[in-house]
Amino acid sequence: MTEYNERRTLPPPPGTLSAQEVEALRDEIADLSSRLYRLEEERDFYKDLLDPSQQRSSLEPPREDGA
Repeated sequence: MTEYNERRTLPPPPGTLSAQEVEALRDEIADLSSRLYRLEEERDFYKDLLDPSQQRSSLEPPREDGA
């Protein structure tokens, strides 16, 4: 009877993923994370570019001595 139990393999419980599926999901998450990071960088770049208060603070007022 113990021989039978040792050779018997149980099916995985419902909802479990294979190693290949888990790796594919990890790759997809990494790809989405890098794309999101890139979009956030672009958003910040354009936000800074179009923000008039940011432009005003970076510009120095003209000097009165003409220099």
